[in-house]
Amino acid sequence: MKNFSVARAYSAGVDLIERKPWTLVWWAAATIVLLFLPRFFIPGLAGGMNEWSGVRDVWASAGNPEAMKAASAKLQAMQAANHSPGMGFLWMLWSLFVSAIFYNAAYRAVLQPQNASFGYLRIGMAEFWQFLVLIVQFFLVLAYALVVALIVFAVAMAAHAAGPVAAGWIMAVTFILLLILTLWLSLRLSLGQVATFAEGKFAYFASWKLTKGRVWRLFWTSFLTLAMLIGLYCMFFFTVLLAVLPLSMITHVTGTPTLEPMTQGPPTVPTELLTLAAVGLGVWLIVASLISAVVHALALAPWAAAYKGLTSEGAEHG
Repeated sequence: MKNFSVARAYSAGVDLIERKPWTLVWWAAATIVLLFLPRFFIPGLAGGMNEWSGVRDVWASAGNPEAMKAASAKLQAMQAANHSPGMGFLWMLWSLFVSAIFYNAAYRAVLQPQNASFGYLRIGMAEFWQFLVLIVQFFLVLAYALVVALIVFAVAMAAHAAGPVAAGWIMAVTFILLLILTLWLSLRLSLGQVATFAEGKFAYFASWKLTKGRVWRLFWTSFLTLAMLIGLYCMFFFTVLLAVLPLSMITHVTGTPTLEPMTQGPPTVPTELLTLAAVGLGVWLIVASLISAVVHALALAPWAAAYKGLTSEGAEHG
């Protein structure tokens, strides 16, 4: 029976970064162009409000409580106006389509490493098939969540009837069983997106056959990958914290905060602070997009490597 190496799958993302480091630059640029800039600027071009200026004003007024309160209120009004339920639905669909592009890029980097131009990024039928898979997966998750909620409700009613002593044990066992079931189903369907890319058609449920008897290896692959990503997130968080704390102290020292009641509206934020905030926001977009690219590489490549091990002639046998 064909199998795959957990170590090779787990390290597939690191191998991709080492082998093609410029891929991260392409993915970061695509993140900025396809996600960040549309979110900040398209509403303004369509007659809405420009969220870039709203976020910039909040950052620039960080040292002045009154100005920051006014800027935050303005930003919230912008977001409420720009993200109506209809726009929110369209933005969700667009985000899923962009995700399909990145998913296929990561899978292509492992399964078709010779197609390395433009950081493995493409827009074609393969991306539309992946987009369809993500939509189906979204509705499956909603349906499963509804079923789980109904099960929990029914068990809670039964536990209440059984009395307070047994109720705690019944609910605890139920949650543990549901957690195991959810994890098992997730792992059994974990290669559906890769199969869809590899076969060039909707093949989400092909994962069920591929993963039969391999759940344990898939579990360890996902566990190690998640542990690595959590470690990276913690590192990024503490790095940002160490960078922001001195900046915050400088802002509070150089700013002109006041808690006196406003009589002529919020104080004006100096132009130099607006410029500094705009530069900082631009740097943040670049750093955030690079972090997103790293996460995509580390989180997606392992599943492509597992699929490759389970379907190629050079796979391990167990």
